[in-house]
Amino acid sequence: MTADESEPMDVSTVTPDSDEAAGTNQGERAQKSLDLAAQLELVEEENRRLRTEYARARQSKYRRTAYGLFVVGLFTVLLGVLFPGVRRSCSHSGRPGCLAACSRCI
Repeated sequence: MTADESEPMDVSTVTPDSDEAAGTNQGERAQKSLDLAAQLELVEEENRRLRTEYARARQSKYRRTAYGLFVVGLFTVLLGVLFPGVRRSCSHSGRPGCLAACSRCI
């Protein structure tokens, strides 16, 4: 083993021998910049897709809530029709449920 092989080389003192090495370094930077731009485009596309999916899921949730309000409102109005003694209270609690359901569907 020679003395050169046993001692580590200090890389910070090594300079490129020609302009070709500097050009390669700039080429690597340009390639890295293009890779980052491509990744950014992919992330933006995924973000748009996720936002659309979230909006669709939220709309679906609102629809289910509206259907539930309508069923409860309709049930209380029917109870008011069937039982005259509680007609007033059922009417007062059933109509807002039906109206809220209709406003959610629109």
